[in-house]
Amino acid sequence: MGAGSGKRVAGATLAAFSLVALAACGTDGDAPEAKGPAPAASSSAAPRPAETESGSPSSGSDPENLAKKEILAVYNHFRQAQAKAYAQGSIDGTDVQKYATADAFGSVKLDLMSLKKAGNVGRGAPVTHAGVEDVSMNLDAKIPKAKIKDCLDVSGWTVVNQKTGKTLASPEGQLKRYVNDVSLEKWGEKWLVLTDTAQSRGC
Repeated sequence: MGAGSGKRVAGATLAAFSLVALAACGTDGDAPEAKGPAPAASSSAAPRPAETESGSPSSGSDPENLAKKEILAVYNHFRQAQAKAYAQGSIDGTDVQKYATADAFGSVKLDLMSLKKAGNVGRGAPVTHAGVEDVSMNLDAKIPKAKIKDCLDVSGWTVVNQKTGKTLASPEGQLKRYVNDVSLEKWGEKWLVLTDTAQSRGC
C-alpha cells in the first residue's frame, strides 16, 4: 500500500502483505461471509480480556468502561487469531470466526487464498496501539455498535516464501504504521469485528 494511494483496502493485512497481491481496493460482494447468530440487542459487558476472557466485573464498575474493555479485548483476540491464520496459511484451528464476521472474516479468507496461491505465509504479528480512549460506542442502539481507531504497526509482520524460507522485501513507500478503522457489533452476548479498514495515512 503506497502512502499516497488514497484507496481503501480490505484490512490491515494489505499493508503488510501487498507483495502477494492481496490488493484490490476494498472488500467486495464476492468476499466470503461468516455465518453466525442473528444480531440481538444487548448491552451487557465483561471485563477486558486482554489477559483473559473470563471474570466477573465488580458491582461498582462503570458499564461503559467495561464495554470498552470488552470491545478492545475482542479486537486484540481477533488480531492474534488473524496472525496465527496467516502464519499457518489456514483459518483451521484458529479463533478468527469466533471474533469476526461479515467483511472482516471474508477479508481474512481472501488474504489466505492470496497467500496460498503465492506460496507464502505470514510471520510475526501486528502491534496495535488502540486504547479505551480510541473506542466510540452506541450501547443504546437496538444492536449495540462500536468503532475503534487504531494506529497499527506492521513493521514486525512480514511475508515469507514457504519454499525458500526467505522474507520478501517490502514495496518502496509502504507504510509500516498507519491508521486503521474497525467496526464491531454486539450479537447476543458477543462483540464481533465487522469491518477492518486500513487507511492510506500514517500515524
